[in-house]
Amino acid sequence: MVVAERPIIASHVPLMRERIAAALGVEISAVSVKATTPEGMGALGRGEGIDA
Repeated sequence: MVVAERPIIASHVPLMRERIAAALGVEISAVSVKATTPEGMGALGRGEGIDA
């Protein structure tokens, strides 16, 4: 799970899954990457960081 106001990562998710699976030595089907935004709340909502 990635929490960030920006950047929008949806287009990057397939490559992220591939690279995580390769790094862990598992099938891509075993890796899930989800994303959400903090809806403008707190430091993450102001774009001051990213949480994972």
